[in-house]
Amino acid sequence: TIGGAWDAAKLALLTEWIDANAPRGEYACGQGPADAAVDATTDAGVDAAPPVEEVDPPVQIAASDQAQPALQLFPLSAQPHGFAAMGVDTVIAQSAGGVQHLSLDDPIAVPGIAGNVLRVEVLNNEVVLVLTDQDLYAVNGRFGRPSPIGEAVDGPVVDLADATENGQMKLWVATANTLYRWTEGALEAIDIPELGIVNPRLSYGGIYAGQRALWVAADDLLLAIVDRGDAVEAWIVQDGITFDFISSDLRGAFWATAGSNLYRRSPAGRWVNYIHDEDITGLTGHRDAQILWFTGAAATWGHLDGEFWPFPQVDSDDRLAVAPRDRLITAGANGVQVGIPAGLPDVVREPVTWAGDIQALSDERCGLCHGEGANAHPIFLPAHWVVEFDDIMRVIRNGQMPLGGPELPAREILLLDDWEDGGFLLNQGN
Repeated sequence: TIGGAWDAAKLALLTEWIDANAPRGEYACGQGPADAAVDATTDAGVDAAPPVEEVDPPVQIAASDQAQPALQLFPLSAQPHGFAAMGVDTVIAQSAGGVQHLSLDDPIAVPGIAGNVLRVEVLNNEVVLVLTDQDLYAVNGRFGRPSPIGEAVDGPVVDLADATENGQMKLWVATANTLYRWTEGALEAIDIPELGIVNPRLSYGGIYAGQRALWVAADDLLLAIVDRGDAVEAWIVQDGITFDFISSDLRGAFWATAGSNLYRRSPAGRWVNYIHDEDITGLTGHRDAQILWFTGAAATWGHLDGEFWPFPQVDSDDRLAVAPRDRLITAGANGVQVGIPAGLPDVVREPVTWAGDIQALSDERCGLCHGEGANAHPIFLPAHWVVEFDDIMRVIRNGQMPLGGPELPAREILLLDDWEDGGFLLNQGN
């Protein structure tokens, strides 16, 4: 074994994960697009989300006293690596010796890839694209070759984001000055004439306007771009914050960092600004993963359902990547590891409703002062909450309410956010 002995239970757990994540085969990563050319240019009109969305007052990040998810780490290599991410059936990693497939078997070299790996995207569990600081490559079996997409665009690719949905392969590609959409072999340039977007960073999965969107951060501008099929719509969501890293999670939340600030935008458009004790040096999540990970100089942290925990077993200097089903891949001076969290909640959730969830919270936390017949103005009916929701959430988050009582725990605040995201349902029927 690599990096230490494996017991039977750990081996079975990791083997089960690999089997579930991809079909078995001779590293059958797919051929990728055999050809690519820019077929058309699509205009995307830009609107400011009216108004540019406001951010709630800052909240200090602190380690939760709730039970922390257990994270089991499985070493794939003890050799130093600068990058690792999930491919198809293997982890694609880069060390001083080059790019390799890592699995439970011996490492297999992937010749043909030059430069330092920046990102790996897997489309429909078939096509593996590797972006380096020199070119964009398709990994075909055990070899890498320059991707036709990279050859068709107007300059070096600076970022890309998989947007595959329901088996239809879709990819967003950015050069220093142009955004492209690749769908099942057709490559289109997306023209946003009102804006000059330079060196954008991409993330796909955060919900905007009711569906998963591409998020584009460039300088101090943040755009949400929604693909309607025959049209592309774009909105200016933030103007004035320069984000360092952007990501998304399974709930459809968009995440971003700026210095020591960590921002979360809910699908309904509510922004929360968390403050860390130190600058955040890395951020990673996945639209099919519940845990959001970030690093600072002192520790690696994870966020789940409104709670934060440090994970001292993950070196804060490691490069992190997240794969579907919350698999964490780490790469650093001590090698490559795959982290498998345990005890995560079921991802299939019933909608949050007034009758099933919020009424009891309202009665318990607010009823003494704001209940029926109490002295303060009434907040005991769903209509009260909906009309005053923004103001209520602001005083809850800044600790002004509940007056004289303990602050609401993070899980209850997230429950309120989920109620808003779902459209303030009264019960399961409406």
